[in-house]
Amino acid sequence: MQIKAIKTAVVVGYGDWILLRIDTDEGISGLGECFPALGGSAGPTVAAIQVAARVLQGEDPRDINRLWLKLYEYFLGRPGSMAGLITTVLSGIEIALWDILGKSLGAPIYRLLGGRCRDRVRVYADCGEGEGLDPASYAEKARAAVAQGFTALKFNIDAAPPVFRREDWGDDWDQSQVRGVSHHWRDSHARSISYGELQAMVARVRAVREAVGDGIDLAFDTPGYCLESAVRLARALEPYHLMWLEDPLPRENTGPLARLKATSTTPLLTGECLYTRFGFKDLIAQGCIDIIAPDIQKTGGILESRRIADFAAMNYIPIAPHCVATPIGSAASAHLCAVVPNFLVLEYHFIQLAYWQQLICSPRPFLHDGFIIVPDGPGLGVELDYAVAGQHAREGEGFFA
Repeated sequence: MQIKAIKTAVVVGYGDWILLRIDTDEGISGLGECFPALGGSAGPTVAAIQVAARVLQGEDPRDINRLWLKLYEYFLGRPGSMAGLITTVLSGIEIALWDILGKSLGAPIYRLLGGRCRDRVRVYADCGEGEGLDPASYAEKARAAVAQGFTALKFNIDAAPPVFRREDWGDDWDQSQVRGVSHHWRDSHARSISYGELQAMVARVRAVREAVGDGIDLAFDTPGYCLESAVRLARALEPYHLMWLEDPLPRENTGPLARLKATSTTPLLTGECLYTRFGFKDLIAQGCIDIIAPDIQKTGGILESRRIADFAAMNYIPIAPHCVATPIGSAASAHLCAVVPNFLVLEYHFIQLAYWQQLICSPRPFLHDGFIIVPDGPGLGVELDYAVAGQHAREGEGFFA
């Protein structure tokens, strides 16, 4: 079996979803997904995939480890080769190679990874913000998500009335030019929070907890504060027994994170901005975090994410993968989550995007009552609905051409 071509499609969703398909000379094709292009063109990612296609032309797609290393070495030294765009390209290609391998053997990916620990994967609904800044709007959105069957929810905690802010770098941004980016990411790096702002955040958390009760797991996301503010926030949220507080500090420095972890019983999570097993090594080995959130479309793919999960398991750390993908990338995540014993919960970002589930052909709902049923079909076990995806294709980017 040989690789004939790698083709791409850009679909409008969370920013732009970047899908790829590897075609072989035996008529078997595999689907993969790279991390989406946010706030800009998918062009650089597509161009890198086209380069990778030339490198892999004629290769046996079943040699997944060797081809991953071949691409890694080929791109080494280029910008993004170890932690950035090139790694997302490696991720998407690696997922498609697993899809081909599974189809060639008539087996689902989870079976090739050693078999599953669970046949369904719990997801949490990323609810963003409330419809307003008031706690009642957060509570209302939480109740609506629970009514859809979700047993775990996450909200952005950072939205606060301007009167409480000490600083804000985002007021002059034209958000209409930044597709798919929530406003809470506009804040300044490692800023301090005022007492009023802290109390506004606590009020939202309290309202959500009171709205859904103790039977629902809750997580809250932040843009990363300075250490003293993160300490005050984590301590203030202890009475609400969160599943986690996400990225309370900027992501590039593990030392302060370890100090924060030592000050509070509120569990901390990070990892969505890290690449390959080497990006997670110190974070896990130094005991800086309670839960990690690798993103399979960033880490280098399924096998690299398995290595990260196994290292985390050795240190008794659960994984809650970050996922802003279509059902194609989400299926790849589900296969990993089915296999690793230290899985906690998987992200679902599209509670308000009606066509998300329609992007794949499936005899049953891909996501139902807050769970993904792990696909049993060969490879990923799901196939793209080309008609639906084509309706939402990004104009001018091509569609598997």
